[in-house]
Amino acid sequence: MKPIRLRVKNYRSIKSEVTVNLENGLTLVGPNNSGKTNILKSLQLFFSGPNGSLYNLHRDLPFGSTNEQTSITIYFLHEERQDSNFLKTYIKMLSHIEGSKQLTKEIPLFLYFTSTGKPVYKFFSNDKIKPKLSQSFQKLHQESLDSLLSSFVCKYIPSEKSSSFLYESFLLPFIKKGVAEIIQEKISSVTAELEKISENINQQLNNGGVKNIKSIFKVPGDLMESVLSKFDFDIDDGNSTGAEFKGSGIQATTLLASLNWISEKERNDGRSVIWLIEEPESYLHPNLATACKTILNNLSLNYLVVTTTHSIAFVDQDPLKVAETFISDGETKVKLFTTYSEATQSIRAALGLRFSDFYNLGLKNLFVEGKSDREIIQWALSIIKPKGTTNRFTHLREASILDFSGISKLEDFLRASYEFMQKERPIIVLLDGDEAGIRSSRALTGYFGQKKIKFSSNEEFIILPDGLPIEGLFPRDWLIELHKSNPNWFDSFICNLNGMIVDLKIKDSNKHSLQGALMRKADTETTTKKHYAWAASFIKLFDKIDELLAHKTQAISGN
Repeated sequence: MKPIRLRVKNYRSIKSEVTVNLENGLTLVGPNNSGKTNILKSLQLFFSGPNGSLYNLHRDLPFGSTNEQTSITIYFLHEERQDSNFLKTYIKMLSHIEGSKQLTKEIPLFLYFTSTGKPVYKFFSNDKIKPKLSQSFQKLHQESLDSLLSSFVCKYIPSEKSSSFLYESFLLPFIKKGVAEIIQEKISSVTAELEKISENINQQLNNGGVKNIKSIFKVPGDLMESVLSKFDFDIDDGNSTGAEFKGSGIQATTLLASLNWISEKERNDGRSVIWLIEEPESYLHPNLATACKTILNNLSLNYLVVTTTHSIAFVDQDPLKVAETFISDGETKVKLFTTYSEATQSIRAALGLRFSDFYNLGLKNLFVEGKSDREIIQWALSIIKPKGTTNRFTHLREASILDFSGISKLEDFLRASYEFMQKERPIIVLLDGDEAGIRSSRALTGYFGQKKIKFSSNEEFIILPDGLPIEGLFPRDWLIELHKSNPNWFDSFICNLNGMIVDLKIKDSNKHSLQGALMRKADTETTTKKHYAWAASFIKLFDKIDELLAHKTQAISGN
């Protein structure tokens, strides 16, 4: 069960309902006191369970609210095989509901708080239960609720944290548990030794004439973990000393690196960790920001990570993973983004950054015109593995793919910033092969030429072949077939005498449908025929981008 969406209403500064996407993690930006922490706290509150004591009616219900209730809803995406036990119970619940209720891919769990502050969880908010099955339904509901909530553990790291807090609260308990598992088998020997100590002391008491008192030493709860209290935590940066003698940034970075190990230990016990981290940039020297961002990115590959930040270095390049909080009419609102350009413009304003300060690029970068370009390239990289390996296109796979709201926005961005960025980061620009792409490449080449800045085709930028957009990388017969079955998806579709597509314009409203149809066909070809013949144009493009990124990486690192 994967949390994919959060909905909150009437909680602290959040009065009107706000919704944020959780599917691939979330970075919250915005001014101080705009509600970022309250979104994190709502997640922590939700997973604290029916017996949790984190909710305070007077503190957490928005000021002036009378008849309202705090409500938090999380939507979970289920996977039939992995979540089979939960789904069996959940499907039984569905049969207890009046009317026809079917299992959907997303399962919501609603939480609200009564007028006395009591938490109430419901899988179905307004559905009526068949009268004769009410008692059975309640039992199934409790089983489902316990099963779901017990499979998660929420770990909250506040902004006002110290390295000792991180170590003692998160890392040390698992070190103790890990070591205790190894020495638990020695508990009989430890118990025997404690009994010897007791016997010696008791003998001395007896010799002194005290016969009605005996000492007893034992391992608390027969758990060796209870015996362990402390482990030295040293850091070696060329000079091995206690962690407390290192800079706070080094301490914080080292401890952030432990979060994945902690998460694995929790997963071994059947729980998935949700990390809620306020301002991970706290105490960090800028030189460590990139390392810590990489650590958190790797953590988010397997676990849900939600962060707040005031540092541009910790803002994700994927706009769908970013949300901005702001105050309007005295309450928290949330702004979501669909393109990188839109997100960064708002983020810069929220963080008070000048454009010249903004170089939030990856170590390697591919600039594309729009959202669909980025999504198709990321999808293609995820399934194209020539000769069964992911080692092909190494540099491209490491690159950040940044999209803009069309060719004009990309051109404007390059005019304003490429002069500075190209000295510091490898950047390749990918343009559509249509008239707009050709016109823009010609204009940029002339503009940078006047500034004595190199901007050449197949070196700094690549034009997609045959005058087509990125969809033209799929086999042409697929596109012709889709045009015949769905002509309304296209604004223009022209073939020459030889049957070659010479003009292809897709309606913006149908890009997603066309893209999905092409991807499904490619997935089928890959799965059933076990080859990448359909991906020949993709592979040629990826090889070229990879080659150019490698060359630029070497050139920049050698300067």
